[in-house]
Amino acid sequence: MMTAALGLLALGIVMLSSTGAPMSDTNFYVKRQLIWMAVGFVLMTGAALFDYRGWKTWGWVLYACSIPWLVLVFVPGIGKVANGAHRWVHIGAFTFQPSEMAKLAVILCVTAWLSKNARQVKKWKTGFLIPLGILALPASLILVEVDFGNTLLLGCLVFLLMFIAGTPFRFMLPVGGLGAAAIGLMVLLNHERMGRIMGFLHPELHREGESYQVWMGILAFGAGGLDGLGLGNSRQKMFYLPESMTDFIFPIIGEEKGLYFTLAVMLAFVVILLCGVRISLRAPDFFGTLLGWGLVAMISIQALVNIASVTGTIPPKGFPLPFVSYGGSNLVLMMVAIGLLINIHRQSLATGQHRGVTLDDRTPSV
Repeated sequence: MMTAALGLLALGIVMLSSTGAPMSDTNFYVKRQLIWMAVGFVLMTGAALFDYRGWKTWGWVLYACSIPWLVLVFVPGIGKVANGAHRWVHIGAFTFQPSEMAKLAVILCVTAWLSKNARQVKKWKTGFLIPLGILALPASLILVEVDFGNTLLLGCLVFLLMFIAGTPFRFMLPVGGLGAAAIGLMVLLNHERMGRIMGFLHPELHREGESYQVWMGILAFGAGGLDGLGLGNSRQKMFYLPESMTDFIFPIIGEEKGLYFTLAVMLAFVVILLCGVRISLRAPDFFGTLLGWGLVAMISIQALVNIASVTGTIPPKGFPLPFVSYGGSNLVLMMVAIGLLINIHRQSLATGQHRGVTLDDRTPSV
């Protein structure tokens, strides 16, 4: 897992250097990404060394800290507005996305609650209402920011954790159905989202409009072929493909390095997924099992959505490619997630519990 993550981090720096070549300051994005990566390595090391069970308490502190940050994005002079969305906060010369902190906080708090009350998850209040309440406040603030994707991702992660913990389907299905209906309604009532749907269904007809980015990305993949045009030889990065350093960096990889290399990138994420699942199943307690599942699902879903979006497999959604895309907040979150997964594995080795947690083991630690 560490080999795959480090390989993706190295690839991200190389591709940012290549993609930034047409700009006046070629290494501007590389320098900023390296600073965020240094912060990520410090926090990842701390997460790997500090016993993850301490997050049963500290997760609530992180949750409490994340709420004011989510509010600050709306404060003029502090929050940054881009494309009509309030998602960022200025910190000196850097910009921070509080929703990334909130994602980790929600996973930690829901995991702590469900593991502590593992014997009562069949009850409506304990197994469903309170986890949903933990999700509600940060998810509502993120939705108001006009960050539809991260809101949906958070909801999926919480429902996954409840499913693994054993919350009955009769609680989750009605609310899940209402949520799906609400999502459909929000898409229908929003011109931009409907445009993305129409662009996905008929990309050739909308290639100068809503599906422009996806169309340019597909051209990049096609130009790269099997072996690629060579590192630094991308044509689409010459300001033809918007967001080529962030959400659409994967097509540039395909154009310069070819199909074989893009398959290797996908294999790296599969390795992280399989290792994360194995770590989760062998965790020494139920808190570790749930936390591992939440973290590996967060990484894997984001990678899947990004790759599916830029290849035109699903309607486009602005998720960065984990470890590779430019963006400090998400990079640090992904590295902390890897550190926590390493710590769960270390604790399982230290306690000698390699068999995993069964249903009978789901009792809270004293």
